[in-house]
Amino acid sequence: MALEQEFDIEIDDEEVEKINMGEATVFQTRKQIEEMGETLSEENKKTLEEKCKALEDALATKELEKIELTKKELQDAWYKISAELYAQQNPENPLETVINPDETVVNPE
Repeated sequence: MALEQEFDIEIDDEEVEKINMGEATVFQTRKQIEEMGETLSEENKKTLEEKCKALEDALATKELEKIELTKKELQDAWYKISAELYAQQNPENPLETVINPDETVVNPE
């Protein structure tokens, strides 16, 4: 509130929250890419990096709908890649549940 009065500006809490969440998503994704190293294929790394770049571009515009859309696209890409990695690491025990992009858990049987 003091900042708003001092600079005579209006700070939109929703905007600030969405921007912060978008920035955190990019940071976390890049950190996970680095930590996973060679576990991720070059194709998956490229996909995730492209989604991070798209989200960064959306953040620069400060368009909340665009930020939400590109953040969801990045999260959806991670869900898909995570399911693939799980299946590769557990070939004798196939994935019993899959997390959909809408975050509901379903049984593929």
